[in-house]
Amino acid sequence: MNTHLLTGMIFLPLLGAILQATSPSARTSRWMALGASAASALLGGLLLGQVSPGEAGPQLVDRLPWIGSYAIHYELAVDGTSVLLLLLISAVFPVLVASEWERSSGARGLHALLLILQGSLIGAACAQDLFLLFFFWSLSSLPIFFLVGVWGAEHKEQAAFRSLVTNTLGNTLLFAAFVLIYYSREPHTFLIREIVSAGGMPETTISLAGLEVQAANLAFVLVCAGLALRAPVWPVHGWFYRVSEEAPASVFVAVGAVTVPVAVMIFGRLANQLFPAVMDAGANWVAGAGLVNLLVGSVAILSQRRISGLVAYLCVAQLGLCLIGLGSQDASAMVGVIFQQLGAGLALAVLGLLMGGLATRAGIFEVLGGAGGLSRTAPAAAVVMGLAIGAFVGAPGMSGFVGQSLIAMGGYARAPAVLVAIGISSLLIAYSLFGVFRRLFLGEPQTADRPSSGELTARERIYLIPLVALIVILGFYPKPFLDWVRPTAASLVSRPSAQDAASPAPEPGQESPPSASPSPAAAPES
Repeated sequence: MNTHLLTGMIFLPLLGAILQATSPSARTSRWMALGASAASALLGGLLLGQVSPGEAGPQLVDRLPWIGSYAIHYELAVDGTSVLLLLLISAVFPVLVASEWERSSGARGLHALLLILQGSLIGAACAQDLFLLFFFWSLSSLPIFFLVGVWGAEHKEQAAFRSLVTNTLGNTLLFAAFVLIYYSREPHTFLIREIVSAGGMPETTISLAGLEVQAANLAFVLVCAGLALRAPVWPVHGWFYRVSEEAPASVFVAVGAVTVPVAVMIFGRLANQLFPAVMDAGANWVAGAGLVNLLVGSVAILSQRRISGLVAYLCVAQLGLCLIGLGSQDASAMVGVIFQQLGAGLALAVLGLLMGGLATRAGIFEVLGGAGGLSRTAPAAAVVMGLAIGAFVGAPGMSGFVGQSLIAMGGYARAPAVLVAIGISSLLIAYSLFGVFRRLFLGEPQTADRPSSGELTARERIYLIPLVALIVILGFYPKPFLDWVRPTAASLVSRPSAQDAASPAPEPGQESPPSASPSPAAAPES
């Protein structure tokens, strides 16, 4: 039964953005914005209760004809690649709206843009039509531009302009790939399920500058380039670093903790469903890009003086870890990637909002200067930051332990040296983050005239502690979350062997011959 929960999750924030902007009272508009975001999250909770953990295909499909003359459909669904992203979006965005509760200037506009971003990211995560996917994904870049350009710091205009140019270029390349996919099939279609049922993009060639090029290879490269520009993939991550320096904490969390995981999910799903052969051939390149991001991000953290830069390169390193998992083409690693997006997204949200609060109340912007001894006056902040750091370094009992372990297990199957890189990265990140924790919270205060202790306010306790609790739950009892992910992850990386493809179909009434060995892509039991 179609309950239209996905449509409600998308359009409730969009409707809330309009209503709170037209409310005559500033206080009422804040409550309307928070209510719209929370109502979408509540629908997400109801949706998760209806998702069957044992199914690999799309569920709760919401399907309507949209632009029939061009075979464009409004089709949404949830599967193992998007279910945890919906949980991440539902958990983080109401917190972001609440974190901007006391903003005195332009609160309505900021809340409206956050709500638009929330709805567009849900649509991008669940779209089953390539044109609809592009619609929501390109829509998500506009709120980011205005959020940074209006409410950013001193050099906000430059950071916003760089983000807009980079994101627009990435969207253009992605749309070019979708148009190429659309015209590669007869009849033309943007529906992902129809392309997948035909075995992915056909092996056709097109003439490009006098050269015959495989259309599938070109479309795959365009998808990679388009999404790399929207995510902080080295070396095109400069706009992301500038956004981390200039944007408010809530805006950077929306970009780094949610938008980047959605980009990773889109790439993992499209690459394996639409270009299975090309993805198999280019898996080492994907893993190599992830290895570079992991090491660059981990090393760059050591040289950061500002907390914003440290968090930005931490996100770059986490992205590299996920790309390694995608490139390994292993079911365990794929499960780890999807799980890690949720765990790392929650940890980044906690760390980013906590650092934003310290900067606002205690004036702490630098990693090395003007801090120390805050654990005496801000014990709750010390505990929250310690648990968030534990998630990033993969401490047992934290969400990062599960995700990083699964990625390492899957990566080892393709290249044992991956374990060495992940180990080195973990050591560098642990050294950097615990060094920051020591300078901020331990030892003696370096300044005696600090205006505020930096302790969590009552409102921050209300929305940060549940996020930390979810990080701990993911670490101690990941089974129900892994059960949602495992079937879809196994189906994404499974490829029919040559022997299976050559075997004739059994006659009616004849039993199929037993398989000689279990499928290597079968996902492990949790």
